[in-house]
Amino acid sequence: MAKIISFSKHQPKDTHASQRVEAGWLLVYTALWQHDNLPKHEIASAKQAIQQALTDRSRLKAAFIQYCERVLIANRLLQVDPAQWIDTPSIWFYPDHAEGFAGTLEVYNKVVVKRQSMPDYHRGISVFAEAYWAFINRPGPSLLRACRRRLLHLKEYGLLQLWNNVIMLHQSH
Repeated sequence: MAKIISFSKHQPKDTHASQRVEAGWLLVYTALWQHDNLPKHEIASAKQAIQQALTDRSRLKAAFIQYCERVLIANRLLQVDPAQWIDTPSIWFYPDHAEGFAGTLEVYNKVVVKRQSMPDYHRGISVFAEAYWAFINRPGPSLLRACRRRLLHLKEYGLLQLWNNVIMLHQSH
């Protein structure tokens, strides 16, 4: 007698989507609000915005890397001007807030254009973002060491510290 196997008509839930959102949250938290004790509603608001930023299923890797680079650009701008104020996540991720995540798109696009003539422009940011994508998909000590070596070679000490912090935070969750 044959066994009948029923197939669900529903698409399987992307279990990796929540992992990408969590990884995106850990990065932005470490880069911008590491020393802040944020209320749960702010974290939930940020994660919802991150999920929106990563919704393009046809280009998951590119969307995640772009998101990471935009967060790292914001972090770099904050390092250049420490007096700069970073709003709470619900405001920073607000779609029309030009001084938040939305505003990083213009800066990111300028970086992309500049990389066409200078491929190593802000290379540390792309090294970090690509390594973080690789880490969330297949973590391993060799990847951690390789990223560390590359950031050291580029003399990106601030990004190296951020890399170490986000990896430690990621591993504690």
